[in-house]
Amino acid sequence: MRTTEWELLWRLGLALVLSTVIGLEREYRQKSAGLRTYTLVGLGSALAVASTLLYLLVTMTHPVIAGRVLGTALAPAPLRITYLDGQGVLRDVLSRVTNAGFAVADLDFQRHDEDAVVVDVRVTGRGALTGLVGELGELDGVLVAHTAETDPD
Repeated sequence: MRTTEWELLWRLGLALVLSTVIGLEREYRQKSAGLRTYTLVGLGSALAVASTLLYLLVTMTHPVIAGRVLGTALAPAPLRITYLDGQGVLRDVLSRVTNAGFAVADLDFQRHDEDAVVVDVRVTGRGALTGLVGELGELDGVLVAHTAETDPD
């Protein structure tokens, strides 16, 4: 069967749309992907619509399944800690995080006021975040500790 140019253009346009859907999903979940990844995904999309549907099925269901099987999601989880500056509190916070079985993926600091600092900590691990947040909130010098789900604002 011979494919006409219009059929080919339609398929490439569909591949572009499906690649965009995948790219938007990656942006929404704040995942990084390079040119090769998007190119391969686009090529996969061009090889029948099923590959895109299967990709979306896997990316949406596997984190839920992993969370249920492993007890928590393995993706970096955001914590926000507001603490008194100049008292060594951050050292205690990071020590408590690592002792609880988590790894620190990223830190981002902001000045809260003259005496306090806010640090966004992205952690990975299989422990219970709620328990960790409770422990962090009890540390001397910690003013507020919460996850994105329990944001007091």
